[in-house]
Amino acid sequence: MAAGVSDAAVKRTSAVRSAWREREVRGLLAAQITSEVGDQFARVAVTLLVLQRAGSTLLAALVLALSYVPSVAGGFLLGTLADRLPRRNLMVACDLLRAVVVVALAPVVLHAPLWVPFVALLVVEFVSVPFDAARSATWPDVVPEPDRLQAAIGVSRTLQQVSLVVGLALGGVLVATVSPGVALYVDAATFVVSAGVLLRTLRHRARPAGGEPERWLRSIRSGARAVVTEPARRALIVLGWLVGAFAITPEAVALTYAGQHGMPGAGGLLLAAVPLGGAVGAAVVSTRSPQVAVRWLLPAVTASCVPLVLTWLDPGVSGALALWVVAGFFQGLVLPTIMVAVNLATPAALRGRVAALAGAGFALLSGLGLAAAGALTDAWSPQAAVGAAGVVGLAVAAAAALLWPRDELAALVAGGPPHVRPAPAQPGGPAVPPG
Repeated sequence: MAAGVSDAAVKRTSAVRSAWREREVRGLLAAQITSEVGDQFARVAVTLLVLQRAGSTLLAALVLALSYVPSVAGGFLLGTLADRLPRRNLMVACDLLRAVVVVALAPVVLHAPLWVPFVALLVVEFVSVPFDAARSATWPDVVPEPDRLQAAIGVSRTLQQVSLVVGLALGGVLVATVSPGVALYVDAATFVVSAGVLLRTLRHRARPAGGEPERWLRSIRSGARAVVTEPARRALIVLGWLVGAFAITPEAVALTYAGQHGMPGAGGLLLAAVPLGGAVGAAVVSTRSPQVAVRWLLPAVTASCVPLVLTWLDPGVSGALALWVVAGFFQGLVLPTIMVAVNLATPAALRGRVAALAGAGFALLSGLGLAAAGALTDAWSPQAAVGAAGVVGLAVAAAAALLWPRDELAALVAGGPPHVRPAPAQPGGPAVPPG
């Protein structure tokens, strides 16, 4: 028994290490962190510009919240591009288009009407949707083995959380010390760097077999059917959506809670608490096999809700900080595992659309959670809003436990279906070695 466990651990460690020796893995991660930090620069620059010129905290917060709207619309309208076009080419084109939009905005951002930078931000976020869908769909081509895929996506999620914290912090410093225009030029440079890294490190692959162009609406409908018809895939995606609805609550009330306790300067720390815990959780789950990670899903969802419920006791800033880091840690175990399992459950020709629609639903539920948190904070208090979110989360976990397709998920992650093998290389491009 001990020997079997030891052999499994050695095999998993070997699989994890081998993923980092892949040039394409390193390239995808490098492109991700540069472009995501740039995203935060643009978001902070436009939000602070609105705050300075309009003098309205509410309007600035509304701009920040509305910057997530394109993720919903774009998920439905543009996600299909990730299955209709070669994915590396699509990512590079999205990076360059975002750079052009931001460079065009930078010289006029200080003097243009406020709707101009706001619309530019929406365009950048809209173009990010097919980029993110293509990147998510590319992971199983680069690391088709389930253990290595779990490791790669776990670290990708860790870097996403780190990029959020670092990007917001550096973006705020850059805008405050220099100007929003300079921050936007730096943002554009990160997109160009990301495009260059992808061209240099990622092999060119044809669009996936079965991804031939079809009518746009029919393509969208086929992606939607792929989300709702297969039980394991549906359960994973819906769980991710519901986690997004209550997981956003601490970030939504952080500044208000800190101000309520006479420590407005601690608001930034509270904002970073959940992403910080999420980064650690994603790093931990990246070292586990998909079989273990899937078994952790429902317990981790439940555990992530307990600190939220305890926030209702009003533990003060330091107590809330500790509780929210713990909540973020358990959330960090959940989302990378869902991403891996959904990729394993989805044929290559549908992965882009499924990723985009899953992201759209996650953004929509997160936005609704943000609105609900604000309403509950105004009606009751920030700690009550977080506590209520925890109660809702526990109810979600209990319902999921009754309906969870355990056998289907266990079979899915045991070895990975054949459609996660890499797509063939485009004629004339470098060959893709078999997985």
